[in-house]
Amino acid sequence: MRSRDLKEVIRVHLKSGSGKNELGSIFIEGHPGIGKSEIVTTVAREENAECIDFRLLLRDPSDLLGIPYPDLENGTAKWLVPSELPVVGNHKMGDTGILFFDDMTTAPPLVQAAAYQLTLTPHRIGEAQLKEGWVIVAAGNMAGTKSLVHDMPRPLANRFTSHIKLEVNLDDWVGWAVEHKINASIIAFMHSSIAHTAEGHLLFNFDPKKVEKAFPSPRTWTKASRIMEETFSTSVRNELLTGCIGAGAAAQFSTFERLFEKIPDVKEILDNGNFDITPKGSGAPDLKYAMVVAVAHGASTKKRVDNAIKWATECLEPEFGVLLVKIIGVKNDLIIHSKTLKDWITKNKEVWA
Repeated sequence: MRSRDLKEVIRVHLKSGSGKNELGSIFIEGHPGIGKSEIVTTVAREENAECIDFRLLLRDPSDLLGIPYPDLENGTAKWLVPSELPVVGNHKMGDTGILFFDDMTTAPPLVQAAAYQLTLTPHRIGEAQLKEGWVIVAAGNMAGTKSLVHDMPRPLANRFTSHIKLEVNLDDWVGWAVEHKINASIIAFMHSSIAHTAEGHLLFNFDPKKVEKAFPSPRTWTKASRIMEETFSTSVRNELLTGCIGAGAAAQFSTFERLFEKIPDVKEILDNGNFDITPKGSGAPDLKYAMVVAVAHGASTKKRVDNAIKWATECLEPEFGVLLVKIIGVKNDLIIHSKTLKDWITKNKEVWA
């Protein structure tokens, strides 16, 4: 499932609430570093709901079950539920939110077992009842990698209404990357032929059999972008990138950066409407992707947006134009009022529909 669809699923569950229907809990499965946690917290923020990140890997069973205390009058024991849990009677918690069991599959089996009761309707643990407006979302790394995960007990797995496999999608990531100000050369790199290797695309390339600690993923590319914002020397920066995204990805990205530095001054397109600088011949596709991202990031006024889209209409193949329009659209709403957008859509209606 793509990230945009997963957001919809979580949003519907959140609006429904655990006590209002039988939708129940959901489990998100995916490779490490692809944004599982980010998606959950983003939906909660967008819906003005609370989100409790209950990291099961770092917990003991008692952190869910609570601790017993004596009821001397009846000669029995009762349980003190942890204050972190959004249960009825806990006035520290709001009425709506997500109880997020992150890293569930890396937690020891006994801790996973402690989550049994809460995940299943009616969402009770001992005498405590989950608040009606709260839902449970869990996430974990992809099954089958013994060094990274514990097999989820089948009784627990069966208690989730849905098991969702999150996929890495380049288009979804680009929209997110522009919105979160990821370095322009990284965004352009992802569309270049250099990012397509024999082992797969370098947005995400993880092999659990390899001993290398660093590997490219949406999470590590975000860290790489932050490294590039600082004023490190070239040698130090390259070592940091290697330690962040891995040696292979760092080398390929370095190759593309040298190409990125060769693109013409995009101000000619944005300010003067000079489209003669559009790359042609061998190597043109990668240069075009670099220019598309640079032009889109520079389209900061109505005139610049109009010139950028006119350039796409007259000089770019559809796939480049689609990327340009999407990036500008994420950055600002000036594109809505662009007089040249209609012409571009008319020309490219088959790929834009």
